[in-house]
Amino acid sequence: MFFEPVRIRRPDLRPEVRALIGVLGSPAGSGVPLMELVRIMGISVSAGFQDQITARGLLHLAHNRFSNVGPPIRRAVRLLGTEVQLHLAAELQGSLDRRPEGPRLVFDPDHSVSLTKLLFRTQLRQLDLREHEVRVDFSGAQDLLIDLT
Repeated sequence: MFFEPVRIRRPDLRPEVRALIGVLGSPAGSGVPLMELVRIMGISVSAGFQDQITARGLLHLAHNRFSNVGPPIRRAVRLLGTEVQLHLAAELQGSLDRRPEGPRLVFDPDHSVSLTKLLFRTQLRQLDLREHEVRVDFSGAQDLLIDLT
């Protein structure tokens, strides 16, 4: 896109992002609670929704891939102060690039997280995690830059 990403400041997420970077940089065979990915995107979730995501288990990490399989989840959430419908596909999967500057998760089309509001629908394409920021790349929508400083 030609637009600058929407920038939000969330220094409170820095310890969680650092921990997640450590796990994503570890050898294959480990996993990350799916709830951690939702949390670092800055999405507010209710206790009931948190239980539902936690029940999906771990995002399993292989050498250069990630995956999670479970029942699809659709819930209303708040993102940037706006209520949207969040949908987690039954199969979340994609590639994992363990780069020196931080890991990158690139979601396969239709095996991702999507957000809808009325006639608008966007899908999460990738997450770039760095010590000082998280870049959230959406298909056909404004990207999000979460500043951790």
